[in-house]
Amino acid sequence: TLYDKKKAFSIIENFQKIPVSMLWWARFDSQSMLRNEEAIFNTNDILSWLSHPAIVQGGELTSWPRLID
Repeated sequence: TLYDKKKAFSIIENFQKIPVSMLWWARFDSQSMLRNEEAIFNTNDILSWLSHPAIVQGGELTSWPRLID
């Protein structure tokens, strides 16, 4: 999983209770190559992050060259 989603989502939801705008984004892949990247950045976990109402964008696809291959 992408670390502890339950804990992370509860932190995000606590931020939503204060009178400021906090906008969040989600990564599609790791910033550097990881040995087990597919296990950490899998489609289901990324989609759960992207479907959270506080996540407003996804970004920085670092491994875009792999899409071409």
